[in-house]
Amino acid sequence: MDLAGPADETDTDGDSVPDWQEFLIGSNPAVADKEAANARLASSTQTSASSVITAPETSKLVDKVVTAYTGAQLTTQALTPEDIANQISSGLEAPGTYKPHLASEIKTVAINTKERSARYQEDMRKAMEPMLTFKSSEIELIGRYVAQKDPAAMSELEHIASVDDAVAAAMLKVVVPTDALDRHLEAINALTYFSATLHTIVKYSNDPIASLTLLRVFNDAEKRMNAAYGQLGVYYSQMRAL
Repeated sequence: MDLAGPADETDTDGDSVPDWQEFLIGSNPAVADKEAANARLASSTQTSASSVITAPETSKLVDKVVTAYTGAQLTTQALTPEDIANQISSGLEAPGTYKPHLASEIKTVAINTKERSARYQEDMRKAMEPMLTFKSSEIELIGRYVAQKDPAAMSELEHIASVDDAVAAAMLKVVVPTDALDRHLEAINALTYFSATLHTIVKYSNDPIASLTLLRVFNDAEKRMNAAYGQLGVYYSQMRAL
């Protein structure tokens, strides 16, 4: 992420609070509200009362946090950059573009046999097949952008997010055995949340503060997705054992 670049001050709802700040506090950037204004006031008051970190230091701090999340080791110190990132992101809510799907959107079948389970797995394989085309992992692309300032990395990340959106839409059309509904729905929502996180990382890739917090969101979103697909794997194994 081009962390030394200027912050994006786009203010869609005209309430004097940039969209990225509204994202961070969980308010709607398209609707003017007092909550966002109060949050900004609190934030600016805290910054003036504790102006220990200068802009160049912030840029270095962000670089260290990004490096930590992409696999490098941090020097031991009383308060690490990752600690600071965790503090900043502790109250962060889901990306504004994320809207969870409902069970009512999915068609189910009550009777489940080994043959029906095999068909479900095949339908899921077809729905998820586009994800096999990815040449790099998401964290590799983020790391490449940080290290090389390569805009192509963010373009590829945006492409992955768009493919994930299409896969989630395809999964919504799969007919699901009733006893797999909860796991199937969580897999869709976990992927949708992960995709929304990727879109947001690309959107705010030039903003240092948003970049700090989004690394934490990315980590949590990836864990959620892995857990959801792990549970689907458990279901497949149980059905094969019938």
